[in-house]
Amino acid sequence: MAVLLGVGRLVLRPLYRVIASVQSPELFAAATLLVVLGTAYATEQAGLSMALGAFLSGLTLAGTEFRHQIEADVKPIRGILLSLFFISVGMLIDPRVVFAELPSILALVAALIVIKAAILIVLTRLSGSGWPLSVNVGLHLAEGGEFAFVLFSLAMTAGVIGEGPGQILLAGVALSMALTPLLATAGRAARIWLEQQAQPGADAIALDTEQQSGHVIIGGFGRVGRTVARMLDELDMPWVAVDHDASNVQEARKSGLPVYFGDAGRQQVLDAAGVERAGAAVITMNDAKAAAAAVRALRKRLPGLPVLARARDPAHMHELLEVGASTALPETTEASLMLGGAVLRVLGADNEQADRVVSFFRQDAYAPLGDLAQPEEAADDAVQPQKSGKR
Repeated sequence: MAVLLGVGRLVLRPLYRVIASVQSPELFAAATLLVVLGTAYATEQAGLSMALGAFLSGLTLAGTEFRHQIEADVKPIRGILLSLFFISVGMLIDPRVVFAELPSILALVAALIVIKAAILIVLTRLSGSGWPLSVNVGLHLAEGGEFAFVLFSLAMTAGVIGEGPGQILLAGVALSMALTPLLATAGRAARIWLEQQAQPGADAIALDTEQQSGHVIIGGFGRVGRTVARMLDELDMPWVAVDHDASNVQEARKSGLPVYFGDAGRQQVLDAAGVERAGAAVITMNDAKAAAAAVRALRKRLPGLPVLARARDPAHMHELLEVGASTALPETTEASLMLGGAVLRVLGADNEQADRVVSFFRQDAYAPLGDLAQPEEAADDAVQPQKSGKR
């Protein structure tokens, strides 16, 4: 193994530089196949497995600057090869042994997941990560690895492990891998729950905002919410934000910002944020349903409160207006108008022409808002397309 790794690191880089200089994709792919098969053959001749050789060749190739091209070359057939691998693994397992030894297999799976998760959680925590991320990592990687199939098969062939115990081990690893989606879901849920427990609750929000009046409540503190908050800070206008993404809240609070964990669609959270004393509310959440729920809750709580909302598109804008938003601006529409104006300028239109076209289409897109979003130029100055005369 040491010889293979050492020779590979010394030979592969200059070899692939020569191959790359030829600029032949077929030769590049063939060279990769030669390296993998050659290494596998070498390990088999040394008394080891071909699978171990293939693993070592992949490890060696991954350490070169050509790894991205190699990955692109094998990607089309990777799915087929993975399918063949797991099919071959399934053929190794005897269903009769599995059903006969099911209690032992389930106990093995439980022990494997618990012990491996515990080890990974401790290691991740020692590396400096917090408990939420550590638990998430531990549960994501708690299942057995596919290389166990290779090792157990070799051990059974060599007589190191008997047929019965080997079947139990193979079935246990296979079942643990089948549980990977559930473990990943559990890991994400555990991380969210742990992050939520570390955030201040409604009582803390109420305590910090009890002296505020005329402030702006920002629902959602992503990129849009941050921009709105910075603009308010420029004029020394008070604000408080609530977000259901614990990582956003944690990052903002490290900077000393008045951001709290909570759902802007819940009355308890709104009351804690001082909605009765607020001057306005801004809903910037990316989730369309959550944004509509927040607007609906605000309008139900305070019918006269100005509620401004970020919409994903015109359809979402109409939905937010229907549930009570005072103003809803679709971000995709504004981005497309700005991009269209840039295209006009690149193609030779002067700034005045481009602005008039953008203004015309902006007026059409924001027509449901009435006087809240009128273009700077009058509609009569808008430029009509020359061919059809239609918008």
